[in-house]
Amino acid sequence: MILYDNRESLGSIIALYGSVIYKQVPVALAAAGVSVACVFWRGEASQSAPIMDHPFAAQTLSGVVSFALVWRTSLAWSRYWEGCTQTSFMYSKWADSFTQLVSFINYGFSMLEEDDSEEAMKKRAKLRDIRTSLAHNFSLISALASHRLTHGDLARMRQRSEKFGLHSSAVFGFCNLMRNHRRLFTIRQDLRFTDLTGAWELPNFTVLDSNTTEEVKAQAHADRSQHFLVPSSPTAVLKKVRSQTTAMLTHMRESGLSHHGKSGPSASSVEIGSIGAVTNITWSSDLVIIGELTSGEQEDLQGGVGCADRTAILTEWISEDINAIIDVCGIPPPIVSRCYQELSNGMAGLNQTIKMADIPFPFPFTQLLIVVLWTFTCTLPIYVAEFTRGYTMTPILTFSITLAMWSLCGISTELENPFSDGPNQLPVIDMHERFVEMLRTIVQLRRHRRKRKVPPPEEAAELAAQLAVDVNAFGMEVVEKPDEEVANTKNSL
Repeated sequence: MILYDNRESLGSIIALYGSVIYKQVPVALAAAGVSVACVFWRGEASQSAPIMDHPFAAQTLSGVVSFALVWRTSLAWSRYWEGCTQTSFMYSKWADSFTQLVSFINYGFSMLEEDDSEEAMKKRAKLRDIRTSLAHNFSLISALASHRLTHGDLARMRQRSEKFGLHSSAVFGFCNLMRNHRRLFTIRQDLRFTDLTGAWELPNFTVLDSNTTEEVKAQAHADRSQHFLVPSSPTAVLKKVRSQTTAMLTHMRESGLSHHGKSGPSASSVEIGSIGAVTNITWSSDLVIIGELTSGEQEDLQGGVGCADRTAILTEWISEDINAIIDVCGIPPPIVSRCYQELSNGMAGLNQTIKMADIPFPFPFTQLLIVVLWTFTCTLPIYVAEFTRGYTMTPILTFSITLAMWSLCGISTELENPFSDGPNQLPVIDMHERFVEMLRTIVQLRRHRRKRKVPPPEEAAELAAQLAVDVNAFGMEVVEKPDEEVANTKNSL
């Protein structure tokens, strides 16, 4: 997601990174060239020159295309904003649940501070284990939720398109499209049993230990963030991304930020062959967690084929930790039930975001829109040339209208899947890393409670005497009511 100041109008025009307009320039230039040819053709008074006596047909077609494009763009923005809302809701609820649970644990510690019995020591050790387990499990559920969103069905189909479709090769792309058409246009049920893109594999994890220093974390974050810095030169982009990804991973390994998880495609092993691949970070990005995965956890999360819901497994593990808190601290279950509720609300937000990651814009509407848009593009040069008949305004109008129509189509395509790779998608990985930073902050920091200062007896007596003097200075006096009058007042109330 690109941040910018909307007052920088000139900067917005010349920005190339994340732009949709400049991708449509070739189509607009081709249409403008055809419009100039139509003007020249008609000027030659050829019998075969296209003639349009009335603009009714062209106006009707342009109206249909404009309405369809605006409606699709509006729906795409609704999907994008809904994804942003539900993702923020998910992390907010999980943060609420975690902070409440840690507050219960810290309060249990404070109650056992002055108890040196063997039973109290065992409880303190168990509370420490529960707190560590909660931080690990919440960071893990966030990582797996991010992985699930960035590897949804729409993202998997995009990976199939880049591997088997028109975008797979500049020369043989059309042949690949025809040969793998059934793989590129399929039903959702088929993705439950077939994984052609490695979406079922566990992601690579970058493990943060409790001994990780702030300097190491800051340097690792700076190294990771440089993936998204795109210089002006395409050659510089490729060289910089290759060198920085390798340097980042080397720095993490040497500094204690170890990788853990099933070996698979990581940021350093992505084949970078085009500018579009530079932004292909979300699919192959390593995910930060607190504490290493045990062999048992890795086996449980890796097991299963198809659409195994790993976040549901983590929800069950966190619920077990909450049950242990109740047993150790003796907190009444109705009070702790709020933590269960917030955890459940976070899962509800995740399932709402999965809806945007898996369900595409309806295919029949997309197919119809592409057909009428190409028809409009082919007839627009004839229409403009017929009613302008000039070598200056004809290509300018044709270029502008074509660019606007195809840009609207490109914008809707970008926004329909908020979680796919690209500069305009939601920063899911960044949201996850911010959430993990919050977890580590809550776990490491301890509240410094303010203690009430009790004055010595001599100072207390002096303050009481001073207070009495201040009251008399204002002419105030204390009137004691008889007991009968107090009783009558209570009865009247």
